[in-house]
Amino acid sequence: MRLREALEQGQAAARRRYEAAVAEGICRPLPWPVAHSLMLGPAYNYLRLVAAGAAPHEGAAELLAQAAWDAVRARVTRAPASP
Repeated sequence: MRLREALEQGQAAARRRYEAAVAEGICRPLPWPVAHSLMLGPAYNYLRLVAAGAAPHEGAAELLAQAAWDAVRARVTRAPASP
C-alpha cells in the first residue's frame, strides 16, 4: 500500500470514529475539517518545531492528547451551584 493510501484510510477511519462519538453525544458536532484540525494541528506543529531543532518535551504526547480531547469533547451542562 502506498503512503498516501494509508494516510487516507487512516483519516477515513478517524472520521468514522469521530462521527460515531458525535452521534453518541461524546464529542461536539463540529465540521470534520475543524475537528480534525483541532485534534491534530497542534501535534503537527509540535513535530515541525522539534524537527527544526526545538528540544522535545517528555510529556508532550500526553499534553497534546489531553488538549485535543478538550477541544472536541462534548461539554456537560450543569446547573449553577447553590450559594
